[in-house]
This record gives sequence, structure tokens and C-alpha cells, in this order.
Amino acid sequence: MKLIKGRVLLSVVTAVMCLTVFAGYAHAQNRNTEMRSSTVLVGQVIDKSTGENITGAEVKIAGETRAVTNSGGEFIVDAIDPGTYKVIVEAENYKSWAKRVSVSKQGKKILVKLEGTARGPVQ
Repeated sequence: MKLIKGRVLLSVVTAVMCLTVFAGYAHAQNRNTEMRSSTVLVGQVIDKSTGENITGAEVKIAGETRAVTNSGGEFIVDAIDPGTYKVIVEAENYKSWAKRVSVSKQGKKILVKLEGTARGPVQ
């Protein structure tokens, strides 16, 4: 009789331990899925009047520089959560561009056309 009670107790303890480990694993998987839900904002920055690419423009989100355009005027801001952001683009000798941009889970692509200042764009 004692042997049967001992085996039952051992089975119950083993089952509880397995459920605890499984619950922790499931919770960790859920957190990893949430962390992978980030998306991307990509775009190109060009001169409004000439259509030429603007190199070195700063792309800011929430006041923080997140990207700088390459020689093709292109930028990528990755690892952001889906949502609506105030995006600001600034380049020397151009007026700042600011707009609220909604970024979905699939990402967002934008085209930014900057207007030269009174001094004009750098030639």
C-alpha cells in the first residue's frame, strides 16, 4: 500500500513539474513572438525641384536620428513597432520635412521630397 501511495505521489509531483516547465516555455515563446513583431520603415529622400537623390539626410523618429540616407537617397529604419510616428527628415540647405506616418506590420515605404532653402541645395 505504501508503495502505491509513493508512486502516485511521485506521478503527481512529476506531472506538476512538467506542467510548470511547459508553462514557462509557452510564456517564453509568447514573449519571443511579441519581440519579433517589429517592422520597418524604408524610403528615399530627393530634391523636390530636380528629383536628385539627397545623400546624408537625417531621418528622425521621436526626436532621435534613426537613419542617414545613402548615395541613392535611400534609408531604412528597422526594429520599430507598428504604429504612427512623427517622422522628421533634415538635410543641410533644405527645409525640414515632418509628417505623421503610419507603419503597419508589413512595413511602410515613403518618398520624401525636400525643398531647398534660400541658399539652395548644395551643388
